[in-house]
Formats: sequence, structure tokens, C-alpha cells
Amino acid sequence: MHGNGVVLDSVDAVIAYARTQTWKGLHPTVAVVTTPYKTGVKLTKRAMIQLETQRQRLSG
Repeated sequence: MHGNGVVLDSVDAVIAYARTQTWKGLHPTVAVVTTPYKTGVKLTKRAMIQLETQRQRLSG
């Protein structure tokens, strides 16, 4: 089942759910992040511009 009502109560459940998802025939790239994020850290404008050139935004 996809959409509302899916119980994502473990990492395995999330990964299994993500594997079944597609958008225009493409599957998502999923990675588990195990290190904590630092709060209050911001990218410089130069770093953000560089990051944005690597991203592919999808319409819709």
C-alpha cells in the first residue's frame, strides 16, 4: 500500500517502502544517516550555489 496509512516504525520498513516508490519510472536514492546533524550551521553563498548546480529539480 502506498500513501497514507503506511506504518514506518523501523529503518527496515522505511527502506522497504522507499524501494517500492517510483516517479516517472525512476526509483528514489535512499541513504540512512547515522551521524547527528549540527544545529545552527549554514552554508556560505558560494557553497550553496555550488550545491544548487548539482541538484536536479523536478517540476510537479
